[in-house]
Amino acid sequence: METLDQVVKGLVSANGDLDLNSRFAVVDANEVAAALASVEADTAEGVVLRLLAKYNPVVVVTKKAKS
Repeated sequence: METLDQVVKGLVSANGDLDLNSRFAVVDANEVAAALASVEADTAEGVVLRLLAKYNPVVVVTKKAKS
């Protein structure tokens, strides 16, 4: 599995449909969220990270209280 940095660099330099390529990238959602928090939105990396976050959302699991 590629690291998040490798995936971002690959997508930044890729030709073709960035949205489609981002959809099939395998990344850790928590890593994407952390990286997105520290990058400027109007950079190439920011665009790629927002697309990765779109297809790899952070899922919070909560336990339901017993009634």
